[in-house]
Amino acid sequence: MTIGSFGLLSVTALKTIKAAFSGPQNSRIDLAMGVISPALPVITIRSGRDKDTTDFGIHKNVLEHRSPYFKALLQADKPIKSEEAMDNKVETIFHLKEDPAACKLYIEWIYSGYIWQRPQSPDLAIEGFETLVKAYILGEKLLDHKFQNAIIDSLLARVTSEGRLALTLPTIIYNGTKPTSPIRRLLVDLYLWYGHKDWLTKEVVGDHSHTLFTTDLSIALLERQSQSPLIKDRCPVFDHCRYHDHAGEKSCVAGETTLHPWETEQKGF
Repeated sequence: MTIGSFGLLSVTALKTIKAAFSGPQNSRIDLAMGVISPALPVITIRSGRDKDTTDFGIHKNVLEHRSPYFKALLQADKPIKSEEAMDNKVETIFHLKEDPAACKLYIEWIYSGYIWQRPQSPDLAIEGFETLVKAYILGEKLLDHKFQNAIIDSLLARVTSEGRLALTLPTIIYNGTKPTSPIRRLLVDLYLWYGHKDWLTKEVVGDHSHTLFTTDLSIALLERQSQSPLIKDRCPVFDHCRYHDHAGEKSCVAGETTLHPWETEQKGF
């Protein structure tokens, strides 16, 4: 079942996925923890390609706290220097080729702790899904696992609230992520347990097919088929944690997804 570039979830599939995934937590818990306070200087991130770029300002110490990628660059003193800053001061500018909309989501999340999803017209709805995925890819590049996990929660919330999935995602995800990326596993599971055969037709998929995705999905289907008849058609109870990047941990740290990006967990609480 499809409409345009969207794969629609059946009523049964939608009920199942809502039961399988609990919604992401929107409130933050009160723990004894340290908080990073924004401090000068402010650096500029220039996002986009060629002339289609957007500049974002962000406090240097906050960015270092969130992104090991930027922390390494800043400590190595390899940014591009611009003499166009006010008062003849040298401004630090970093260039990212990633989509400006994805970068905007990241900056907003750093300062607010939330992934803001604005209402969109039907013609632009597919861009909402794609921006979330591109933001995840950005988070993977910047080594910000908590941002990646927040994007996973928001993507699942969008799928369950809209009852559909953009069929352009396989190409974007598989072209932009590493082979072990949790979002690949999430995409395969969404197709495996909640998808429809129409999602894979040539007329619908068009240029958005990806060989590695097709291979991963085929393997998952064969593994499911080889299971006992008692369980192969029984949708498992999923958890957001299954698709989170735990940065070496076996599972999510208690309360991790409720922390503000500036906060740091205190061991022993």
